[in-house]
Amino acid sequence: MNPASSANRILIGTGLGLILVTGFGLVSGMFDFSSPGFELIFPIVGLALLIISSPLGNTINPLNSLFPDENQEVMASRISSELIQFNTEQDVGDAWAQLEKTVLTKELEEE
Repeated sequence: MNPASSANRILIGTGLGLILVTGFGLVSGMFDFSSPGFELIFPIVGLALLIISSPLGNTINPLNSLFPDENQEVMASRISSELIQFNTEQDVGDAWAQLEKTVLTKELEEE
């Protein structure tokens, strides 16, 4: 299972849960939409989550950067390349720090 499908299931489940809470609130008389108030948050957020979750994995969804639609092999390859790049940058930074230390040590010895 990839991150996009997991996020899709969570968003759909939460959205449907909030709509279910709204229905139970209406049936029990806890919610009254004649005077809008706090109870409007539940159906609005529920519908928003359902709308956001439907195109997850498509190119038009703004959540694609947070939940990539990739399998385990692609994800492992991407993370491996990012770790290699990070280690290379760290090694270069360490080399520059060592060079600077050497140069400063020689300058202090000359004085």
